Amino acid sequence: MRIINLRMNATQLTMLVKYISSKKTIPHMSMDLDIPREVKQELEDDGGIEVLLEKIDDPKIEEMSRLHKSLSNPLRLKILTLLAEQDLCVCLLKEMLDIEDSKLSYHLSVLKDEALIEGERERNFVVYRMTERGRKYVP
Repeated sequence: MRIINLRMNATQLTMLVKYISSKKTIPHMSMDLDIPREVKQELEDDGGIEVLLEKIDDPKIEEMSRLHKSLSNPLRLKILTLLAEQDLCVCLLKEMLDIEDSKLSYHLSVLKDEALIEGERERNFVVYRMTERGRKYVP
């Protein structure tokens, strides 16, 4: 076995790791693993480990992760619950939830970014309403 000594600084190493991971290489895994016979047979029938790994849809997983993160905050779930009942302006949401403008603004923007709610300016007010997508996630 030949060992190659590579000297890299942290930036070069980080760039190399990012480059390698961006290539979507599928790690070689041996079918000689000690796994249950039924699992091994089903895996072989379906085309093997590589075929199974190709079914991982990274963009969809990233999207789902963002959605779940936006739903993981109790305050945002309260906002969704209130908006499921009726459209509300920011001033009412602020009073009902007893929070500061900046905090409410942040949480509303997270929900808007995930298309769970939408806001519409009506005169001097912004009225928020639930989207169809948002209705799927009301507690």
